[in-house]
Amino acid sequence: MNWIKEAEKELKNQNSRLQATENIKIRIDALSKIPASAENTEKKMILFNRLEALYELTDLCNRALNSLPPIERDILTEFYVTPHKDHVDYICMRHAIEKSTVYRIKSAALEKFAKIMFGSC
Repeated sequence: MNWIKEAEKELKNQNSRLQATENIKIRIDALSKIPASAENTEKKMILFNRLEALYELTDLCNRALNSLPPIERDILTEFYVTPHKDHVDYICMRHAIEKSTVYRIKSAALEKFAKIMFGSC
């Protein structure tokens, strides 16, 4: 298995997981306001389990990111978690580094992140 690719997927999914936890909480609350039925109870239990899993996955990713030095964490976040147009230029300006340095740090940071998340790669 390519653990670097898995690490990239984890980082790319982080923002969606955060949004999903908020939406699932709202959905559970809405289901609680509907008259009780076997179907609603089952849906709520499934959503509770999904919410718990999302919290755990989000926490694992956050702990791994937070164990990296700030510049590495910032670069991975800019590339994968909350990417935006011209993120490489933004990183260069923010940290006063060249593009080649950004990509070198990103590669090393991604490898460290993968090792923290999945063990040796």
